[in-house]
Amino acid sequence: MRNGMYYEAIVYMDSSLQKPLNGVLYPYYYHLKRTLYGSMMDFAVSDQERDHYASLTQQYRDSMMHIHKPGSFLHELVRADYLYAEHEYDSALHVLEAYEKAHLVDGQNEEAVFAVTRAQIYRALGDTQKEKHYLIISSLADLKGAIREYISLRDLALLLYKNGDINR
Repeated sequence: MRNGMYYEAIVYMDSSLQKPLNGVLYPYYYHLKRTLYGSMMDFAVSDQERDHYASLTQQYRDSMMHIHKPGSFLHELVRADYLYAEHEYDSALHVLEAYEKAHLVDGQNEEAVFAVTRAQIYRALGDTQKEKHYLIISSLADLKGAIREYISLRDLALLLYKNGDINR
């Protein structure tokens, strides 16, 4: 079963590759495949389909872990994502906190990504106050960095609405 245009995006992306990727493009390719299969997993109808896409998502997550230098921003972010997917929320938070203590989070994009990842973890833990806190940080970083996705801002608006805070 195909959902959204994710399947078509994967087919198009793979058919567009006329020659092997050079080393610089592999991280981006793996990221796109992990994201597309993750989205397909999220919208899967059957358990069998969800398990299939979860397996593919994990394969590309593993590829990303392998290609990024351990301790780097992307390696640690993918490691936290893996732990989150395995419902190891405290460990995922520990990975993010350890990276932030060891490295200055460089720029609004890194700050936004780390904050939205934390918000997702706190959502899974049922801690709406901390979820809201990190969605605000991520939203502000997105606005400062002129990021036009506004995923964090949308999630923040939905959270506020669900909590009856319609004015904000």
